Amino acid sequence: QAPEIAQQLAFLAKRDEAQSWAARTLGRPYGLIGLGRAARALDRFLEKAAPSRLPVLLTGEFGTETTAVAAMIHGLGPQRSGPFVQILAADPTGDPAAWLDRAAGGTLFIREVEALSPGFQSQLLHHMPSRLGQGSGYDRPPVRLIAATSVNLKDAARDGRFSRSLLSELDFLATTLPPLRERPEDLPALIGAALAQHGYGADTRITPDLLALCRAYAWPENGFELERVMARLAVMGDGGPIQRRDVQHHAPWLLPADPAPADAAAP
Repeated sequence: QAPEIAQQLAFLAKRDEAQSWAARTLGRPYGLIGLGRAARALDRFLEKAAPSRLPVLLTGEFGTETTAVAAMIHGLGPQRSGPFVQILAADPTGDPAAWLDRAAGGTLFIREVEALSPGFQSQLLHHMPSRLGQGSGYDRPPVRLIAATSVNLKDAARDGRFSRSLLSELDFLATTLPPLRERPEDLPALIGAALAQHGYGADTRITPDLLALCRAYAWPENGFELERVMARLAVMGDGGPIQRRDVQHHAPWLLPADPAPADAAAP
């Protein structure tokens, strides 16, 4: 019991360190929220992965905390004083050589890496620091690569939709981020953080009704949807606790579907 508590306190200290770095450097306090089993598993992954310089592959559904985890890896890592460069693969600016130049001495984080065009996949493989001898040489200061995806890249590579060679360079350290529906125990903390992000106090807004509805909802867009919905409910409500009627008026899709009448269900 005591060693487990000590470890959790150490994890929380690391979270605070990473959030402070992100707030100062990136303008948003990216970090992990909650103490459930899934969040603790991510803490353990970060403890091992952050001090390394190996590439990291993050897999998670749309709206999961891939950006927060990538920022924490960089902010707790050996190159935290270097740049943290984010690239959206679906709509990138510049080319892979330019990305690596910008990220020299720091981290290159490629979001939605599965959307990278075949040409850019080849260019990235050509210019990136190869750990498997596939590149053409590398004369920049060290760059750590972190890639995030919402698909199974091994399936994509097998089907010819993603470079097998590039995947082999990215898939050194890897983890899958859990969707919100698998983290019911973390919902109070996540809701509180979403409200606080927009300047609202959790103590005066969260109610048992709200928690029950949130726990019963599947959250298909995960954290993105949660933050958006909480901001809407806080703004559109009457300034007091968020009740079921507020959800009914401003976010009715959170309410469970009414069961069909017994006679309607009969064949």
